[in-house]
Amino acid sequence: MEEFFMEMLRQLQREYDALDLPVVSEDVKVHEFMLPMPDGVKLQTFIFYGSSCGGTGAYPVILQRSPYAHVMGAYRVHGESLARRGFIYIVQFCRG
Repeated sequence: MEEFFMEMLRQLQREYDALDLPVVSEDVKVHEFMLPMPDGVKLQTFIFYGSSCGGTGAYPVILQRSPYAHVMGAYRVHGESLARRGFIYIVQFCRG
């Protein structure tokens, strides 16, 4: 099963590499924190962004919420690939 998942991640990366979106930043930063909800529950949240997203300005943001934390590898491929292309990618693990 693990080999299948690793091949899926490699295929996902190949698909990002084939996109016609230019890489604008090789330096990807990731911030992880627990975001408190109004009822007191804290949800694990990751924000991926490239060095091109520093300073002020408007940047495209993709927000993904999921109860499936066990596939963090796939979210990491999404986050790093999108951040290198100028997007801010946020993934938050929510209650299932």
